[in-house]
This record gives sequence, structure tokens and C-alpha cells, in this order.
Amino acid sequence: VDFDRRLGYLTLTLLVVTIILFFSLSFFKIDILLGSLVTSSILLLLTEKRRDIVRRMDWPTILFFIGLFIFTDGVLKSGIIQYLSNFLPPPDSVASIMIVSILLSQVLSNVPLVAIYIPIMISHSGITVVDWLALAAGSTIAGNFTILGAASNVIISEASESRGGKGFNFVEFMKYTIPILIPNAIIIYLFLVLFR
Repeated sequence: VDFDRRLGYLTLTLLVVTIILFFSLSFFKIDILLGSLVTSSILLLLTEKRRDIVRRMDWPTILFFIGLFIFTDGVLKSGIIQYLSNFLPPPDSVASIMIVSILLSQVLSNVPLVAIYIPIMISHSGITVVDWLALAAGSTIAGNFTILGAASNVIISEASESRGGKGFNFVEFMKYTIPILIPNAIIIYLFLVLFR
């Protein structure tokens, strides 16, 4: 294996700097993503292999996530969420939060669902740490329901196909994942209810 020590040390150093920037920028109310943008730009400027690095980046995945977050922000700013929240059960129990997060993640994918559901939960009084854990757990295991439940499922299936492997169709994916989802959901629900 050909290993470029200089690039390795530079990358490791910039990773440490990025982590430090994440913590320090948050104290100054500056977007922490600026830290990773600055350090990744420095990495590209200081290495001779910049063209190779840019060429090997997974651009379809990057563009997919950019589009996903633009869509999510558009949905948030459009007022659709406020309208739809009238039809959702209130986030007043672990069960309702988990069910909503699991089911809506199949339409929006889990990361955008969380971004959209957080304002709904904040506007509801009496939300506890357990309720936030229910949202985190429900949206996480939502990826074990359908291929649309998590963006990573779509990315992995596409990557498998593009490298000559086998992708998943909708039903085939569910055949393997639902037996994982159901016991996980039950165990997490019981755990959260017992410690509420």
C-alpha cells in the first residue's frame, strides 16, 4: 500500500484543528460548519494531490445531501410543516413520537424528518429528555423499515449497483429489515417508558 506520510500527518492535524474549531466557534455563535470548510480548503491547497482528491470524492452523494437539505429547508420555510402539524398526533408520549418519526421518515427520510419535527416538539410544552430520545431512536431505526427511511440506504444500494454488485428493490429490502425494526422498536419503547 502506497502511503503518503505528509498527507496523512496533514490530514490528522487538520482533523484535530477541525474538532477544536467546532467547539470554539460554537462559543462565538458562528456556524461550526465553517470550521470544516476552512480546514478542508487548507488541505486541498497544501497538498499536491488535490486533483486526485477532488476526482475521488463521491460527488453524487454530496449533491444528493445538498439537495436533501435544500428541500428540507424549503419545506420548513414554506409553512407546510405548521399546516401538517395540525394533522399529526401531539408529541406527548414516547409511542406517538416514535410512531410519527418512524412513519414520516419513510416519506422524508430520517435526517430531514428530524430537522422538521424539532420545531414541532419545541412548540409543545412538557417535552422531556426521554421525548427527545424517542425522536432520536425512532428516526434512527426508521432506516430499518424501507429503503427510503434513511438516505444512507439509498446511497449504499446505489454504490453497490455502480460497483457491479446487486442493489435492493423496495420489497427485498423490507424482507430483511422489518425483522430488525420490530424488536428494536419494542425494546427501545419499553426502555424509554420504564425510565420516563
